[in-house]
Amino acid sequence: MPALNLDTVDDPLLFERQESFAGGEDDYRRSTLIDPDQCQKLVNIIVRDNYEAWTRPGADGFAPAIAGSPVRSLAYFDTPAGKRVLAVCNGALSVCGGQNLAWSASGYTTAFTDVLVEMAQGVDSMLISDGTGALATLDSSLALTTCTTGASDPPVGATILCWHTGRMFAAGFSGARDTIWVSTLLAFGNGCWNGTDRSFRIGSGDGDPLTALHPVQGSTLAVFKANSVWLVNTDPTAEPSGANGFQAATLAQSLGYGVGCVGKRAVAAVANDLFFMAPDGVRSVQRMEAAALQWQLSAPISQPVQQYINRINWAFAKNIAATSYKEFVMFAIPLDSSQVNNAVLVYNTRLAKWLGCWTGWTPACFAKSRFGAVEQLLFGDSTGVVNFWKDAADTNNPATYLDNLRNIPTTIWTRSYQFAELVNSKTGYNLILRFTAGNTTAIVTAMLDLAEARQMSQGLAPAGDVLGVGRLPFTLASVKPVKLAKSLRSLPAFNEMFLRIETTNGWFKLRNITVSAFPNALEG
Repeated sequence: MPALNLDTVDDPLLFERQESFAGGEDDYRRSTLIDPDQCQKLVNIIVRDNYEAWTRPGADGFAPAIAGSPVRSLAYFDTPAGKRVLAVCNGALSVCGGQNLAWSASGYTTAFTDVLVEMAQGVDSMLISDGTGALATLDSSLALTTCTTGASDPPVGATILCWHTGRMFAAGFSGARDTIWVSTLLAFGNGCWNGTDRSFRIGSGDGDPLTALHPVQGSTLAVFKANSVWLVNTDPTAEPSGANGFQAATLAQSLGYGVGCVGKRAVAAVANDLFFMAPDGVRSVQRMEAAALQWQLSAPISQPVQQYINRINWAFAKNIAATSYKEFVMFAIPLDSSQVNNAVLVYNTRLAKWLGCWTGWTPACFAKSRFGAVEQLLFGDSTGVVNFWKDAADTNNPATYLDNLRNIPTTIWTRSYQFAELVNSKTGYNLILRFTAGNTTAIVTAMLDLAEARQMSQGLAPAGDVLGVGRLPFTLASVKPVKLAKSLRSLPAFNEMFLRIETTNGWFKLRNITVSAFPNALEG
């Protein structure tokens, strides 16, 4: 019930506490309605199993930059003969044998320098297609073979490749947009294809083009079209016999109409689920619990980061790249007028929450290497560099929080605090931020009723602690827990308030936030 009369001596002190950041970001709901452990905005913040909000680790060059244009394609080639990273830059395929080693030319070049080259590995070989010329194979000794172009050879014009159930699947043909070709078992070179007996159509000419292929559990292949999603039974024991034998041996099941996938790289697998970017946001293909071989298509799960979904440059959405790595699913997207992916949306699958947006990266493609049996996330960017994410580096080393020597700015907008009193205005009392460690200069801004409080307290030194009235930088340099407290008594009265915590460099590990205020009696 609203407080009508208050004795100043007996005013109760009200508290708001954000003990956990495990709720991630929710920018869709009003800031007074989101969960107690959520924030309304997170930029370059990571939340892991301890539920603290940290500056995300940076990324450094995996190997020297490749001369030319952006890295457009990336793959990890792992065979008994050796492990390599393959990268396509400026229309040429380069090979690298490990971190900090030089790139070497493979001999493969593309018809055009701006294509998203497809690479898929099977039986210790890599099949490569630029969507225009003859396909090529790269074996474990790095011998490159250009395929012939006969009726039984790898199909020219394939822009989508997928290795599944011991066979290579090829799709994305300009003249046969809904057709999938299938190689023979455990072989995909010359003489291993047949468009008559070993191909099938999805949708039977409904005009909806194929956009992506991805394996799911067992022999099921997920087939994404621009406006529909399908599941296909590709049982490897059902080999074809006679004309259209393979087509007769496949069973395509429509999972949903009216929604599809925007691009061939916009799909990532996590256990039994596939996450993909649809025109209305991120959705998933999910295995239904307690239902054998039954799948379902989710509603958009990206609502908490809808502000970024709304800003996607859909004219270039076909270049969106997705990956799963450890507990994260990442979507590299082009925001606003950008023609390249200039932001990364991050989803934590352990928490089942979005961690907001990461900036400073421009990934066109992702790969996961396993040199020395250690998994590492790689991405090729718009500057011709293949980077590795420093997620396993020392969390107290300042170098961990640099992107190729560039600082990483961070932003946290907390939820709005109303102190369990929705009607009365309040007078701020104090603020306490507890850090586990950090090394940065930050600006904390008190936002009162959605407006910035700009008044500065008297006699406050320019480099003082945490929050005066309005803006005030504070310095934090410690690898031990730090408590930073500041009075809020000089702030004007407010109904709701939230905090903006921003840095331009350095790093921090924010443990929790405590804010207190006095309720005011209703006036009039």
